Amino acid sequence: MKSLALILILSAVASAQTVSPLNSEHSRKKIRGEFTLTNDGLAPLAVTLEPMSLTFVDGKPVVTDLAPTTRVKLSEYSASIGIKQIRTFMVNASCESDCVFIVFATMMTGHTASGVAIATHVGTTVYACEKQRGCRESFLRQVKDTK
Repeated sequence: MKSLALILILSAVASAQTVSPLNSEHSRKKIRGEFTLTNDGLAPLAVTLEPMSLTFVDGKPVVTDLAPTTRVKLSEYSASIGIKQIRTFMVNASCESDCVFIVFATMMTGHTASGVAIATHVGTTVYACEKQRGCRESFLRQVKDTK
């Protein structure tokens, strides 16, 4: 009986938080989109959002502070998502040249026995090019060519 109770507690703690879509393609001049965060857990979630640039160095992805040539405005930068709720966030952005950025959502999902906070980070990746169609594939081809 104790093991059943432990399994139920662990499954409640280990519930998932999801982001959708995982990536999207846009024209770099006018990026207008949205993404959703889902709280499948049994407790409300405090969420903070942070856009960051994604570049590729020697074929490897590198996440950095948002590039000065990339402007991103989110409908909210922090929110609380209720139990079993979905929250939609709007993204308005532009890039002076082709760019990739990730909007990271950071959620505090618990604490260890010693009191250390556990954070979950999920993100949605935005690819922005001169032409929207095939933008993601174009970036991935460039990465393969630099290896």
